[in-house]
Amino acid sequence: MFGEWNGVQNFLSPAVLAFLFDKVSFFKWIAAVLTYQRQYLPLFMYLITLFFLFFIIIKAAIQWKMNIHGATVHPKARLWNDLLLPLIIKFHKWLFIFISVMVIIFIAKVFYAYIYRSNLPMYLIFINMIRIGLIIGFLYIYALLDVAIPVIRKGRCFKKAQDYFHLILVKRWKTALPFCLVQLLWIYISVLLFRLVINQIAYINDLGLLTLSHKSLLINFYDVSGTIRFVFNIVATIFGFLLSNLLYSPFMLITRKGFDYFKFNLRNG
Repeated sequence: MFGEWNGVQNFLSPAVLAFLFDKVSFFKWIAAVLTYQRQYLPLFMYLITLFFLFFIIIKAAIQWKMNIHGATVHPKARLWNDLLLPLIIKFHKWLFIFISVMVIIFIAKVFYAYIYRSNLPMYLIFINMIRIGLIIGFLYIYALLDVAIPVIRKGRCFKKAQDYFHLILVKRWKTALPFCLVQLLWIYISVLLFRLVINQIAYINDLGLLTLSHKSLLINFYDVSGTIRFVFNIVATIFGFLLSNLLYSPFMLITRKGFDYFKFNLRNG
């Protein structure tokens, strides 16, 4: 069910991003945005959110085209009105809840620091929250669309399709949970193999045994001195994520074959 979401590897193990990005310039840029150039922080969050929303729209459109179950039952079902528009509205509700939780945690941190004279590691807390939130969001949206699209094609609204998805999770959790856990296990195995290959390439290249230029694989980030450079850094970050997904795509074959083998054995066991 989750095999198509190869984007999660960036968050499960970002080793390839460390290979693609120039770590010094990247962390220097992030530190600048979080300290003395905070005026760019809203723009940073907006552009990253816009990219994530654009990615969701593309994935939803691809799943809509590929999932033909019940396509002739209700031919008036339209991609934008019946799927994308309510999905975008729902995404903004989820985003609002997530940001609200982060604000509450920050307020709690301020009270904690005032009362106990101690600081919580907010940077690590927020990074892990974003990391876990994006992984759960990727997997949830793909699983939701996999169930909801056939229901919408049969003439139901998005809310009815979402309620049906939640009903399946509640009533069939004993069956769905093992499949989901095994699928996630295979994704993690493929990510570990991918990380092993990337680290080996980096090691061989550092020894000078590889003719590939190490500099050509690095994405350097500008010191932010204007909006144009800041936008360029955002685009470079997005490009790095997309390139990471492209390099990781062959490893998804391991995930699909492993999970298909698991289902075959379970069915014939």
